[in-house]
Amino acid sequence: MITHIVGNRPQFIKLAPLYHELEREGYEQCIIHSGQHYDENMSDVFFEELGIPMPAVNLQAGGGSHAQMTARIMVGLEKELLHLRPLPEAAQVVLREGGGGEHHREPGPQQEGTDPAAGEEGQ
Repeated sequence: MITHIVGNRPQFIKLAPLYHELEREGYEQCIIHSGQHYDENMSDVFFEELGIPMPAVNLQAGGGSHAQMTARIMVGLEKELLHLRPLPEAAQVVLREGGGGEHHREPGPQQEGTDPAAGEEGQ
């Protein structure tokens, strides 16, 4: 299953052609919405107009400070991704990009001859 995680208008717009192409190819997909935009005009209308299904999950992370929203998104994503059980590499990338990947890091693919602990200098 391919899990798409989106939260704002530019991401919805970028998702539409990707979602439709993957759908044509027969891939099973799931959309998770961060919920950072909870107004219908800032969210739902794009799903309708772009012809993509409403998200299977809405993390309802909107409101509060940036730190509060980020925390709610990270906690919600962790719960949903562990429930969906995506490929470990996919979960690692998503969580790492959000700054929380160190807590649930699972081994992922590495290029031969690289040492992830050495950073760029060791490669």
